[in-house]
Amino acid sequence: MITTANIDRLRTLFANDQSFISTAVAECVKQNYTGFHIDFEPCQDAHPTCKRILFVSIVLFFIFNFCLAGTAQDAQAYAGFLDRFAKALHAQNKTINVAIASWNVFWDFKVLGQTSVDTLISMDTYAYNMDSWQKALDFAVQTIPLAKLAVGLCSDCTSTPYTDAQVQARFEAIALTKAPGVAIWESPIPDNWWPWLQEWVNPPK
Repeated sequence: MITTANIDRLRTLFANDQSFISTAVAECVKQNYTGFHIDFEPCQDAHPTCKRILFVSIVLFFIFNFCLAGTAQDAQAYAGFLDRFAKALHAQNKTINVAIASWNVFWDFKVLGQTSVDTLISMDTYAYNMDSWQKALDFAVQTIPLAKLAVGLCSDCTSTPYTDAQVQARFEAIALTKAPGVAIWESPIPDNWWPWLQEWVNPPK
């Protein structure tokens, strides 16, 4: 996994990425990795106008980042970087998947879908509310080529675990789209998820 939240570092990278890409590919081959997961999220520390509001209770800290980071130009530069990186990895029979979301213009779903990236993982579908989750799923299906889509699911994004019915509703909705993959953040995976994951991997004939 390669990650950063610093937009200035990303802009420096996009302006001259050849050394980074060649070094990363060489390391991937050396370590016999299957490929890389890219999670660039320019939010915290990404822009001088980024404001953080911290709500403190006795036992919980909720941090909400409201960020004005990223531009349409950054989105184009990011897509170009990913396309070059993907092609370099593919030349060594390696893969690349990328986490994306719609809360920042840094991610342009349609443009990213046109790159050589193997898989695009929607983080919008980490949503707990089912209506919000369904809207996020619909948006991903409409903007990302289906063959490249992995639907992100979050097993630990809220203090309230998913009920059996909530897990079932998500997997059934994903199955209807015929999206080829799911990506789960994070482990350990709750026990009531496993029957649906097993069926996802080995669907009934």
